[in-house]
Amino acid sequence: FWNDKTVALLMRFYESALSEMGVGAREADGSIAQVGEEQGVDDETVTSQSGEEVQNIGGDLQGGKTKMQVSASIQSLSATLMRDGAAVVRMEMTAASCKYEGAAQGSKTSGKLGNFVVVDLSREEGHFKEKLGLRDTSQSVVTFQSHRYVSGSEGYPGYDSMLVVEMSSTRFVYTRGFMEELRQYISEEPLIGSIMGMTASAVAESAKKAAGHHRRGQGLMKVKCRLVNPLVVLPADEGREEALVADLGEILLENRFEAGSEGRAEHFAVQVKAMNLREAGGGYLLEKVDLGLDGHRCIGDGIGPAFEFDVTMSDLNTEISERQLLLARRVVLAFGSGRPHVAVSGDNVVAATSASEAVAESFGFRCRAHLKGAALMLVQEANVREGGKGRREIAVCRVSDVDVSYSSSPSRSHFEFAVASIGIEDLTAARSQGKSLLTSVASGESPQRLVSVKSVWVLPGAPDHPGY
Repeated sequence: FWNDKTVALLMRFYESALSEMGVGAREADGSIAQVGEEQGVDDETVTSQSGEEVQNIGGDLQGGKTKMQVSASIQSLSATLMRDGAAVVRMEMTAASCKYEGAAQGSKTSGKLGNFVVVDLSREEGHFKEKLGLRDTSQSVVTFQSHRYVSGSEGYPGYDSMLVVEMSSTRFVYTRGFMEELRQYISEEPLIGSIMGMTASAVAESAKKAAGHHRRGQGLMKVKCRLVNPLVVLPADEGREEALVADLGEILLENRFEAGSEGRAEHFAVQVKAMNLREAGGGYLLEKVDLGLDGHRCIGDGIGPAFEFDVTMSDLNTEISERQLLLARRVVLAFGSGRPHVAVSGDNVVAATSASEAVAESFGFRCRAHLKGAALMLVQEANVREGGKGRREIAVCRVSDVDVSYSSSPSRSHFEFAVASIGIEDLTAARSQGKSLLTSVASGESPQRLVSVKSVWVLPGAPDHPGY
């Protein structure tokens, strides 16, 4: 049990004890150096000995004399976060294991996590107490393998590391009230808040350095991830069972590195198969939607756009009734309720904005998206008890060949949008009466566009700025 009041008292006791002893935090950290001085060992000697020891170990590994294996496992670990003696949330991890193997050619780390469950304990009533957990508890929530390779060693694949992740189907219930309460608890609890802050800063700094190295072709990682049907539940009200349920389908992510005439390039692909959106216990709003993303980037400074990718989507067929439309509106309103959260201060906003502008100036990208066709059908639900058919089709709107493209460079951006045809049909009228309300016809042999929009923005001061 992690009680916020108890942790705050322990931290105050620790700080008070150090103050009474006249030892500050930095002085306490320097006590080891003082012991070394009393024993006649200076910092340089300690550093030299430590460095020499590490070098010896490294030499043994490179010579193939030493192999290292470390394994660890946790059967069950549960933590309950408390506020003022009342339970807020319980997090439980089960059947976790990890194994590390090191050798001269590199290292391998593998492991799995049986399940990770998050339960909301702050509300006595509610239909969505479990916020996160496996849908099939006989599976492991995640398994992973990580390989690191030594450049120049035998069998070096051309990249420095590889990560393989497979995640079983999990269920995540998103409610803004719970997320805000959890965020507030973490920010107010002194120890967790401090740890989270330092971790976020370290991760951000590491990500910044890794991005620079990766752009120059250093520290390349091959990634292969597979997520099996993650389920996202969006309740309209926690006190009722009404919700929208999004099945994100099977998600595959993989990249590869190739050497061509223009230099080295990274290719990456994301495939999403059979996405669905439905109401809890009801009909589908979207069914079996496929999404694909293929992209590449040149590795090296000043070589073309940083990223270039194409997005494709299967035919999008949607049926929605007035009741489902109202449910979607209630879910959107539930997302918008709650207190606004300002993550950073004014100075940090300026710094973050400057960093974003610097990234935007140094990177360019090009994106193209194509939608073959989409249909939106409006239906009316009838009362089956009164002899109705259950549903009555009212109208349908069809759109074909939608193309969107956007490109950005340090001095300009370009946007294009085009639609080939739009049609609206009245499904309540008899076929003999003619039911088309709006029809667009493309004439000519070359592909025609019903709507085409182009926009170009040029940075003021650029050599090709047109003067407006």
